[in-house]
Amino acid sequence: MIDWFDPVIYIEAASVLLVITVIISLFKKDSFSPNQKRTMFWIMVIPTVLASLYLAGHTVYQNVTSETKGPVHWHADYEVIVCGEKLELVQAHFPNNKIGSPLIHSHNDGRIHIEGVVSSLDTISLGNYFSTIGGSLTSSQVSYPTESGFRAVSNGDSCGNNPATLKVYVDGKKIDNPQEYVPYPSSLVPPGDCIIILFDDSNASTTSLLCDSWAANDWDYSMQRKRIEIGGKVWP
Repeated sequence: MIDWFDPVIYIEAASVLLVITVIISLFKKDSFSPNQKRTMFWIMVIPTVLASLYLAGHTVYQNVTSETKGPVHWHADYEVIVCGEKLELVQAHFPNNKIGSPLIHSHNDGRIHIEGVVSSLDTISLGNYFSTIGGSLTSSQVSYPTESGFRAVSNGDSCGNNPATLKVYVDGKKIDNPQEYVPYPSSLVPPGDCIIILFDDSNASTTSLLCDSWAANDWDYSMQRKRIEIGGKVWP
């Protein structure tokens, strides 16, 4: 479905019209009358100016009405561990340098990158991140594209001979409805989140497992973070 409010559509249309007009002008310039030359000039200028003005206005409107009141660059680190095995996300290959969408993605680094204007916090939830990278996440199952193939596990599947369950921990504490969780708004990790997605036969409400970035910075789950409120949501 075409989003007619997307300024890219009008920028592309103006660019195509500009190229066509320039080509025609180059081949026909010697046969154009003065009036025709002026017409060709305005055919090039007017769409370009209007598309540029719309782009500028749309950008300002997006920034003003967004949950974040402008572009952000946030990060959260995470690990997916299934039956004791740490899964590695499928790698991005040229010409793309990321897995996911422009707004929420990963750069082959075990990190969630949130980059751009966040119109709604729902668009940067943990569940939406997994969807954009080609997987899924709920309270009872996780599916994940890896370099060695697609992995999917659900509550009741076994690790060895033992029935296992999915647990998602944020900064050491188990959370409910992980697909709805929105990462802590920080450009640095830490204090950005350490998210542990664990599928095994344990059932603890907390975990001592740490993301590599937290361990490297001598952070642990006793550290206090700044209280932040955006769009009615409060962290931590």
